[in-house]
Amino acid sequence: MTTDKPVVRPASLIAAVILVGAFIVLIMLGNWQMRRLAWKEDLIARVAERIGSPPLDLTGGGLSAAGNDTFLSDNEYRPVTIEGRFDDSGTVDVFTAISDPRGPLQGPGYWIFTPLIVAPQMSVFVNRGFVPFDRLDETPPPPEGTVRVTGPLRAPETGNFMTPDPDIANRVWHIRIPLRIAPAIGFAGEVLPFFIDADASFTPPGGLPQAGETRTVFTNNHLQYALTWYGLALALAGVCAVYVIKRQNSAVA
Repeated sequence: MTTDKPVVRPASLIAAVILVGAFIVLIMLGNWQMRRLAWKEDLIARVAERIGSPPLDLTGGGLSAAGNDTFLSDNEYRPVTIEGRFDDSGTVDVFTAISDPRGPLQGPGYWIFTPLIVAPQMSVFVNRGFVPFDRLDETPPPPEGTVRVTGPLRAPETGNFMTPDPDIANRVWHIRIPLRIAPAIGFAGEVLPFFIDADASFTPPGGLPQAGETRTVFTNNHLQYALTWYGLALALAGVCAVYVIKRQNSAVA
């Protein structure tokens, strides 16, 4: 008496590998969304706690703390105030789009990003505000002389593989990274790694640039996305289980 052994066909083996791989990928995507959820919840909590704090004065001696390794992480989104002189020769335009503005202007446009000289050979970039595409040529130069700027302290943006390269010749960027922008445009001296979003009071009488547009409300759909990926993994596992059971029943019959 002979017993027929099940034959594993190459196509079935390949399909099994693909299904296992898909299951692993779905679980990894769910785990990634859970990590993003923890990051987003921490961001929302930090912004809510710090954005209403009294401004931290960085003028004079306060600048010494700005070089501390933990200064940025401890104070991101906290309002700061600082004095200096704008150097318009270092101004660049950073692409953005505003859909929920505090001021009257919105849509695609640019942040006007200008260095403020705060000490000999030391500058910090200031986001002076938003200007729509079609009104860029109306942007006035920054105020002259010593000015006082108040607004949230911001960490440099990171971008991703989809972020376009800057148009250095025309001084158009897509992310705000002071330590990359300054050397790219030949701006001399030490540049602090963070930047400051000027608050709404810095908007000039003509309305351009429109300051005070720091985003402080963030969507948080990561749990929903995670459950979707986990649900797809569970559904895939269920379909495979049903298929295997049916095959076994057919073999018995």
